[in-house]
Amino acid sequence: RGVECNGGVQPAGWRTRDGALWFPTVKGAVRIDPRLGVAKAATPLLVIERALVDRREVDPRGAAAMPATLSVIDYSRPSTQPRMWTFDVRTHALLFHGLVSHGRGSGGRLATAFSNQAESNKTSLGLFKTAEAYVGQNGYSPRLDGLEKGLNDNARSRAIVVHGAPYVNAATAKANGYLGRSLGCPAVRPEIPALLDRSNP
Repeated sequence: RGVECNGGVQPAGWRTRDGALWFPTVKGAVRIDPRLGVAKAATPLLVIERALVDRREVDPRGAAAMPATLSVIDYSRPSTQPRMWTFDVRTHALLFHGLVSHGRGSGGRLATAFSNQAESNKTSLGLFKTAEAYVGQNGYSPRLDGLEKGLNDNARSRAIVVHGAPYVNAATAKANGYLGRSLGCPAVRPEIPALLDRSNP
């Protein structure tokens, strides 16, 4: 649970007794049930019950309207645990499951504070869409556009991107008790941003 600037409390995500994962958005909760996979499958299937693209509800069965991939970060988990999943929306394959850091203003081992404000160095919650990429000091970095007004819509002006970082690894997590932290971006292993972006045609 994260304390927001207005004094309210916003859960980053939670698991219910039946094993389902729930993630809050401005327009309602998103539910993912990992148990709805094929028996003995190598990875669980992704089941999408409701989808928004550019703030518009779309039919999740319509391949043309859906992005190629969906990434989920569970900020209720500590940064020392793998807490990011990327799924191929069309084949339901799990493309990536690994470590991701949060902003240094959001906390140490656990992210406990979130913000949409510039220079807060905090992670933002909510739904994002990947946009164009660039190559900068952190290598290949797809930009993120926040799709939820007041929650993450300052992402582009804050220069929030998915970028690689040398401090995102198990050795750093073990030595410090937490991953290194970004200025608010979801930072992953250096080779991951290009891999994730190539998944989107």
